[in-house]
Amino acid sequence: MGRQRWLLWIALLVGAVVLINLLSTVLFPFIVGAAVAYFLDPAAVRLERMGCSRTLATALISAVFFVVVAVAVVLLVPVLQGQVMEFVANVPSYIDLGSQLVHRLLMQVESRLSADDIGKLREAVGSHAGEVLGWLGTVVKRVLSGGTAFLNVLSLVFITPLVTFYLLRDWPRIVARVDDWLPRDHRETIRDLLHQIDGTLAGFVRGQALVCLVTGTLYALGLSLVGLQFGLLIGMAVGVLTVLPMVGATIGAVVTIGLAALQFGTWKGTLIVAAVFVVVQAIEGNVLSPKLVGDRVGLHPLWIVFALLAGGALFGFLGVVLAVPVAAALGVLARFAVARYLASPYYRGDTERGPVP
Repeated sequence: MGRQRWLLWIALLVGAVVLINLLSTVLFPFIVGAAVAYFLDPAAVRLERMGCSRTLATALISAVFFVVVAVAVVLLVPVLQGQVMEFVANVPSYIDLGSQLVHRLLMQVESRLSADDIGKLREAVGSHAGEVLGWLGTVVKRVLSGGTAFLNVLSLVFITPLVTFYLLRDWPRIVARVDDWLPRDHRETIRDLLHQIDGTLAGFVRGQALVCLVTGTLYALGLSLVGLQFGLLIGMAVGVLTVLPMVGATIGAVVTIGLAALQFGTWKGTLIVAAVFVVVQAIEGNVLSPKLVGDRVGLHPLWIVFALLAGGALFGFLGVVLAVPVAAALGVLARFAVARYLASPYYRGDTERGPVP
């Protein structure tokens, strides 16, 4: 019986993975709507405790949320669009400035290397530059390919609000129905695991979303105030990259400081931009993350980075969206499995048998 149960769970898991892979282009607005509903559920619970019905609380919260999002889009998109177009127009000049900088560096290196070493260095740089440009071209082609991206945008605009409303309204009934489906002899264990997964997700997803929003705003304001071109665009992009612990901030800092060096051409301007990153990182590391995310999450930064990269490689952008929830669930299950193993005779030995939790 136990073997059949394990086979059933494995078959259900494999079927879910195959189904997600087949329907990845269709599921995206539904996954986003479910994420928004999960994010807003605590607010709906608070309104219910204040005397509102679940439907009224859902309508109020959904309306406020999507109105705020719409206003932000209306205000930011024209500015961001203008900065994107200006950035694209300035790319040739950045390439020229970058080539001049590289040329000066090569001239300094040439004075210290032999002719054979210089030839090998130029050949290596040229081959890797070609690989990087080819990879960037492939990424841009995928992003802009056909009408899929346009359909995804339309589905986000029209389908996601509906999914959010109905899931947020029916969330308690969905939870109760799933609870009724749990196996009777393992119900308490599964409930405890789901509670731990919910705590991990609530700590990371909600907290990290606020961290990304605040740091993106701080980066955008700081870089714009110091006079960096495309400060708003770069600041928002670095805020999104903050979801990658350490890696995102490092990539954003390297790219932004490089653009500052090309724009200002002096150490002073470059150091001012670097100081903005140092200040915002200090605020994020000492104030925002401890307060909004905390240590209760239990997700190691390297595990998060690996999950995001693996999810993107397996399922594309949908895999990136699902990476953190899946990583949180697997982390909880892994800790549970280790605890069971440490309490089992396989670890203690036959002479130290103890109760298995």
